[in-house]
Parts: sequence; C-alpha cells; structure tokens
Amino acid sequence: MRGTFNNGMQFTAFVRQEARQRGIDPRLFLQEILLDDLLERIALSAYREQFVLKGGFLATAPLEYR
Repeated sequence: MRGTFNNGMQFTAFVRQEARQRGIDPRLFLQEILLDDLLERIALSAYREQFVLKGGFLATAPLEYR
C-alpha cells in the first residue's frame, strides 16, 4: 500500500472508506495497516533474525481477517 497516496488526507479517506465497507472501527483498520507495514519492514530488514516478536495481534484479530 506504500506509495499509493499523495498526501495524508487521501490516506485518511481510504482508511475511513475501507473501514466503513468492512463494518469496523477506522482505528482498528489503521492499526492493522500499521502493524502489517511494520512486520513487512522487519521481514525485509537485514536484522530480521535478531527480532523476537511477541504479542497477540493475530489472536485478537477479527476472524474475517484470518
């Protein structure tokens, strides 16, 4: 999704529209986008083998995203 928006307003509008279509809170959708981007950056990093990720994001994600 990186590079598809020209400014913050376009990104905010995208988040609101997608969240509305999915029937979820825009803040939850934004959190999903940000965490997904973070995981992608870590996976592509030269330091990826030095990370230990802990948490329950997947466990708390709505079933429709699994």
